Amino acid sequence: MMNKVINSFLRQSHRSYSSIAAAAIQKPMAGGDLIAVDFEANTGIATMFLNKPPANDMDVDMLDEATNAIKDAQKNSRVKGIILTSILDWGVFTHGINIMDVYKSNKRNDSYLSELWDHFHDWFVAWYGCDKPVVAAINGNASSTGCIWALMCDYRVMLADQKTKIGINDTQMGIAPAPFVVDLVRSVSGSRHAEEITLGGRLLDAEDALRTGLVNEITPKDYLVARARHQLQQLIEIPPEAYGATKLRLREPLLRNITAKKESDPEYYQQPLTHLS
Repeated sequence: MMNKVINSFLRQSHRSYSSIAAAAIQKPMAGGDLIAVDFEANTGIATMFLNKPPANDMDVDMLDEATNAIKDAQKNSRVKGIILTSILDWGVFTHGINIMDVYKSNKRNDSYLSELWDHFHDWFVAWYGCDKPVVAAINGNASSTGCIWALMCDYRVMLADQKTKIGINDTQMGIAPAPFVVDLVRSVSGSRHAEEITLGGRLLDAEDALRTGLVNEITPKDYLVARARHQLQQLIEIPPEAYGATKLRLREPLLRNITAKKESDPEYYQQPLTHLS
């Protein structure tokens, strides 16, 4: 199943699949059960497929694999850029953190929430702090933390249909988004749209996602991969030292803040979820 979906994804980009497959075999990258990685030696593009049916829930294991995958790509000089997408073909990018797991943990009064946020912090810093170009090909619903993952990418191409939704729907579940989430949305969409996105808590269709700046581009399914690759190729052509330095300068304040808060007040980012019991 995994190879079938990856092969389909690669064929959609209108390139020679046989040459890509050969390059991937010759130059494999480390991947795991939850993050499948295809690396093309001839282009330097690493495509990371989220692979945790049924909804790509972001538990500790998923966060760890995702963190390791982006760190491997970061330090691998052969990798020029990254595409993030879902291997699932039933309309799911990722639903983010499983709120029911948090609810059950609070009922048990155990350490799961604390452990989850430790791993979440490492994941956020690794992905948001990656200085290489990262493009999200959003081929399904991306809610809450799933939307956050997309927003951490440098460019977002979203499937244009009425069923695919994206957004920070925390308030609809009775949760106030963590401060760093509000800061991230504001940095991407601007203050006016950030209020609409976070206060309303609606999951937006492609047109509204484009209007509010949650995504940069929307496209039919047949062109999603090609558009994501095209944009990534453009970013790769920018001198990497200049691109990376500029990207980190833009993101450094939020990275510094989330790390400082984790060290000074470990429960700061857990508080929005502690009442779910």
